[in-house]
Amino acid sequence: MAIYSRTRTRTEQGVPPPSEEARGGHLIASNTGAYWQYPGSSHSAIAAGWRYRSIYTHGYLAAGYKGSNAWRAVNKTWHQTDTTLYCGEQLDREGSYLSGTYSDHNGYIENNGHTTAGTNLSSYSLANGQTRKITTTGGFSSSGVSYGYVGYDPLNEGLSYGSSGYGNNVGGWNFSTSVHDCATASGIITQEGLWAGGTHGTTSHSLHFASEVMYTGPTASSSGLGTGCQGEDVGWLMNGGNNKYSYNWSNRSMGSGGTWTYGTDGQCKALSSKHGHHYVGTGANVSIGQHKFADSNGSVLSSPNKNHPNGEENQEDGQDWGYTMGDYNGQQNNWTVKYVYTTDAQTTMGAACMPKGHYGQSSGFCSTGAASVCDVGVS
Repeated sequence: MAIYSRTRTRTEQGVPPPSEEARGGHLIASNTGAYWQYPGSSHSAIAAGWRYRSIYTHGYLAAGYKGSNAWRAVNKTWHQTDTTLYCGEQLDREGSYLSGTYSDHNGYIENNGHTTAGTNLSSYSLANGQTRKITTTGGFSSSGVSYGYVGYDPLNEGLSYGSSGYGNNVGGWNFSTSVHDCATASGIITQEGLWAGGTHGTTSHSLHFASEVMYTGPTASSSGLGTGCQGEDVGWLMNGGNNKYSYNWSNRSMGSGGTWTYGTDGQCKALSSKHGHHYVGTGANVSIGQHKFADSNGSVLSSPNKNHPNGEENQEDGQDWGYTMGDYNGQQNNWTVKYVYTTDAQTTMGAACMPKGHYGQSSGFCSTGAASVCDVGVS
């Protein structure tokens, strides 16, 4: 595999000339020639179409808790081998009962401590699970990085600045108001992350991944502990008390929810798929009921019970299967279940696939990456 280095001084025949933007990028061969793959390049390892736009190869579990202790841990799972590796205590602070989104290159979580609301956003790389760069002001910086996933100026993407203002956080990514355990969804094609509702009101926030600027969005339909999942055209959002609504990625507007049932206390967490359907629990914390619903219109397709009664799941999306990477079943645990999207089969996994580092870590957040894309990710 060719990787561009600053020390490269000549162009070999058939190899495109390198540039400063491509430093650290991989050389990709295609039927139209070779190119350097890096964020913002005119070429891309991202394919057309929804399901195969990028091939998910691995995911991360970040944060979580057991008892009164919250963690800074990050675990990486390779989906092809069902193997999970402990990446260390990577986060800038411990967190639990939190929510997040992810881009092609990075994971983002609202992270303010154990069961605590606040305005802080933490981030880690989907290439290696390492925390992003921390600045002296407590935020993060991606200065010097070439962007361009869907546009250069967030204002040209139809976003607008939050009415409450951002003070010293202009150009950064912290929230304008305190948030906690929101309903979230990731716009995979639009490269936008959404936080809505939660325990602190109906304000929604939208993170423009390319610029990493946070904006306030349309008012959420409800508040309370929540979860969410994402499809090609909409994100599906839920808050406790069977409150359901959708978010249209194309025009960034809130809409109605589907016909599935969502639990009363917001503790059951949703699992997304790229196969036209998603899964979410129908009961309160530590329950076994579950609905599989259509991404196209939110209608119930079937009711496959969970592998075991639980809640506070860490749900990790995948290409053809996903995982529950620990949950709460009366105690916080590392119980790992593999979901096969095409058959709804659920398999309890062994120690190799379970999260490492702590004996239990429910109420964290999982994100998913594609090796062909995120291995040249933003630092």
